[in-house]
Amino acid sequence: MRGEKEGSGSLRQTLSSIRKTLGDESDILLSDRTSIGLNLDRVAVDVHDLKQLLSKTPLLSQSDFLEGLDITDPEFENWLRDQRVFWGNQLREVEVPPANQPAAQPKHPPAQLSASTTPVVAVMPFSRHLAMHQPQLSSHVMEGLFDDVIDQLAKIRWLSVISRSSVIAGANAGMVPSEFGTRFDANYVISLDLFSNGDASKLGVDLIRSQNMEMTWQKTFLLPESVAQADVRNIAIEIAGNVASQVSRVAQSCSQGRPSENSSFSELLWRGKWHLHRLSKVDSQAAQQIFADLIAQDPGNPEAHLHLAWTLMWEAWATRASAEKIRDISELGQKAIKLDNSDGRAFWIAGVMESWLRNFDLSNRFIDQAIELCPSLALAHMQRASNRIYEGHPAEALKSIETASRLSPMDTHRFFFLGEKAMAHLLLDDLDQALEASTQSLMLRRSYWYAHLIQTLSFARQGEQDKAAEAYRRLKWHTPDFQSEFISWLPFTDRVKSQEMIAELEGI
Repeated sequence: MRGEKEGSGSLRQTLSSIRKTLGDESDILLSDRTSIGLNLDRVAVDVHDLKQLLSKTPLLSQSDFLEGLDITDPEFENWLRDQRVFWGNQLREVEVPPANQPAAQPKHPPAQLSASTTPVVAVMPFSRHLAMHQPQLSSHVMEGLFDDVIDQLAKIRWLSVISRSSVIAGANAGMVPSEFGTRFDANYVISLDLFSNGDASKLGVDLIRSQNMEMTWQKTFLLPESVAQADVRNIAIEIAGNVASQVSRVAQSCSQGRPSENSSFSELLWRGKWHLHRLSKVDSQAAQQIFADLIAQDPGNPEAHLHLAWTLMWEAWATRASAEKIRDISELGQKAIKLDNSDGRAFWIAGVMESWLRNFDLSNRFIDQAIELCPSLALAHMQRASNRIYEGHPAEALKSIETASRLSPMDTHRFFFLGEKAMAHLLLDDLDQALEASTQSLMLRRSYWYAHLIQTLSFARQGEQDKAAEAYRRLKWHTPDFQSEFISWLPFTDRVKSQEMIAELEGI
């Protein structure tokens, strides 16, 4: 209570100072015990008549809303971006160029993607003309697709998405992606297109990079004859997952273009992510150093904490870390949750750590929360699959693996997706499928001991002893320090599974 009283006293003191500054105009402020407001009868709101405002201040259209204001808060930045788009569009609507002078060109060229800024994505709405030519699809289905794509993208915390209201207010009929990207100062434009092929309806999705109008990703979805809300949501989730994967790839690549000593905080963050996803010992150490330096600069930055935990997590897997080390990483992941409890990635990291400690009840709760917060987070779906495998339910894992693969088909960690698929099939005694998935995994990462192990055991269980011996030789050649502890470290709840695998290898 003492803190509340001190806060109330400070507020009263501040209000008193403001009223003294206002002098005879002090009645503009209204306040009571719980709120503060403005007496709008005493305030002239100039934006109610934008034409008159522009006639008095003709240079207004050349400046941004709240230009010069810099508050480093993600929620405020998203709000400010939307407001700048909205008011910029409002001013363009009423601006009339002087006689004999062409209309003003857009203030900004199409946005260039730099690691110094958060990537901005804008989704183009369906045109009215398109709706008229798709009578089999009701307008609410088309609006639902548009809304759900924006909603799912907004759940990806490291992306900025132009809001629906701003897009609807600022988009003009017939606008092409290049104009649309320029209008909203977006790094990427998502174009949605409905078309028919006989009786079937299809949704075409294009992800276009505004800087050079490069087609970064595209996919066509076959829509069911009767489109349900669940169909719309699942398509939107898949679009969001693929967009996140592609935008992250490009941003990491862009981060390599500048020397470290001249890089901003965000550029260093993307550089650290690039090192993280290289999955080598040297790159892991470089990523750890970058993220640790960023935390020293900004101790409250959730992205830096999250990615340091992420880097240490993959190192823990590679070195089969002790339970104490895993608990330390789990604490770092949970600190990222406290810094931003709306980011599914932090819950995913905490869930992975708890699974490695064999705390599957807690791990599953973390993973469920990660997917609820960000349904397009492929790695969270993969961890759900891993948990089902190690808990003894491999058949249930396959659906989650399929979901993760759909959400991020070109994922850096796809070798891991395929490795878990191979393990699920091995435990189901589906040995041909286990060999196929483990072979595909090794094509992506030839030194992955986990996939070599599954390949070796699959051949042995098929009675192919020569092939099993050759696969085991390749395993030890790629991983010279391989020993039985690698297998016993795997978090099977039924440890007999690990013991059986170790015994099988000893018999080869």
